[in-house]
Amino acid sequence: MLQGRWAGTINPGPTPFSNSAVTADYRADHTIDWGTNLARFTGTWQVEGNALHVTDTSSTIPSAACPSDEIGNYTLDWSPDCSVVTFRLTGDTCDGRRPALSDLRLTRTS
Repeated sequence: MLQGRWAGTINPGPTPFSNSAVTADYRADHTIDWGTNLARFTGTWQVEGNALHVTDTSSTIPSAACPSDEIGNYTLDWSPDCSVVTFRLTGDTCDGRRPALSDLRLTRTS
């Protein structure tokens, strides 16, 4: 269900990405391209039931990417028609990714 293109707004918080529009492309090969007008990130994704596991592989700001061995774990809360998903933090040690994805609400765009 997560495969496709999504858009939303990063929640307020202590990062430069707070309140920024975000787009995300979850591809069939389980790679991700996501980010804002400030930075783009690539990574991997895997869904097991309603559990999402993500990693970073690169960023347009190299120091902003999380180490690839730091896996972010989130629960996916879906709207009844699966057009909106909210990421609920279950565990993520990456200080850059955690505030961006925690409680992030995305709407499917394609």
